[in-house]
Amino acid sequence: MDKYQKRILGSWLIAVLGVLAILVSAAAFGIGSDDARNAKDIGNALIRVSASDVTASINYQGKLTDNAGEPLSGTYAMAFRLYDVATGGTALDTDTHTVEVTGGLFNTHIDFNQSYFDGRELWLGITVGSDSEMMPRYELSAVPYALSLKPGAVINGSVSGAVLDVTNTYGDSLLYGDWSKGIFASTSGNFSDAVYASTFGDSSMGVFASTTGEGSMGVFISTYGDDSDAVFTGTFGNFSDGVSAITSGNFSDGVYASTSGDISDGVYASTDGNYSRGVYAYSQKYDGIYATTGRSDHRYGVRTEDYIYALRYEGGGGDVAEYFAVQEDVEPGTVMVIGEDSKLQSSITAYDTTVAGIVSTAPGLSLGANETGNAGEKLIAVAGRVPCKVDASYASVKPGDLLTTSDTRGHAMKATNPQIGTILGKALEPLYSGTGVIEVLVTLQ
Repeated sequence: MDKYQKRILGSWLIAVLGVLAILVSAAAFGIGSDDARNAKDIGNALIRVSASDVTASINYQGKLTDNAGEPLSGTYAMAFRLYDVATGGTALDTDTHTVEVTGGLFNTHIDFNQSYFDGRELWLGITVGSDSEMMPRYELSAVPYALSLKPGAVINGSVSGAVLDVTNTYGDSLLYGDWSKGIFASTSGNFSDAVYASTFGDSSMGVFASTTGEGSMGVFISTYGDDSDAVFTGTFGNFSDGVSAITSGNFSDGVYASTSGDISDGVYASTDGNYSRGVYAYSQKYDGIYATTGRSDHRYGVRTEDYIYALRYEGGGGDVAEYFAVQEDVEPGTVMVIGEDSKLQSSITAYDTTVAGIVSTAPGLSLGANETGNAGEKLIAVAGRVPCKVDASYASVKPGDLLTTSDTRGHAMKATNPQIGTILGKALEPLYSGTGVIEVLVTLQ
């Protein structure tokens, strides 16, 4: 028979596992009387949160007696083991050290990996010297208020401030830690939300985030599962925003969204109230909305099935181009005419009345685009400024000269005898001899 008996004299297990550990793992312990006369058998381990800054260990007090119940004194090797089962199993973690015992009473600290305190059921096993582990093990039960902080619990209250206030002070700054996160949320399951926020009051926000450090993000959420939303917010009150983001630092984005999955949306917004906008963006010194796909075909930075309204439009190129079916693979700058089968082809005849336009190089506005890639079609400039192949061997070309088709395949020439229906446009640059590419203002007439 083992020669030691273990008793707890109204002891407190002091939970000192860090602020976040208190929120999540304190649910693994219990609380009771601190009256030294209320000795408890193993199984009634107790806890409370220290009023001072917490450390990374558990303070443990107890009474050690022999088989006759006589208190012991001396230095003893004790092993404290953490289990997720009441009997058997393998210890999750072990802390072994010597403990000073005086008149049977002792006080020590136990160090366990705090990652195990995640809301699961846990038991504490104790071994003194070479004896076998004392039975039964202590079940680590919850501090009453910690029940509201275990996984799946709901925190509910009526306060003038925040229901939950989290501050991370890690880093070089005393007030705001560099590279630190106030809340980090990550999901990997299908149909899962990293953060789900719902508000019902007027002028309320589903999520409000404020950052002041350089290179910091108000909210960063990453999801990997199919049909999962990085952020989903629902608001029902008037004048309420699903997401409101305000930044004042340089190179900062109000909302930054990146997706890599098929048929995924960087930002998806839906509203059904009167005079409410799906997305409202305001930037005092830069772009209201910047969108890019990262695709080689650039489809589509912004896409809508409805009209687009703007006081002004500025494109990257200088021409308006439209997709047309073509008979051949033609390069930019080629002069095109309408073929008998209604498909466009390279021009080969001077003063051709079927002239249609010029193969665009980088259109400012594209018409007739679609997601299938427009197989067998080319963007043809029908208005605006565009590079064009010209043959000046027929006549020198000066800026302002009218241009028409020539007998040289895909090349324009100066219209020395202009005819209605054959004019391609006006030269914007000179070409005195030979063939070359010059800027042309497309004005079909």
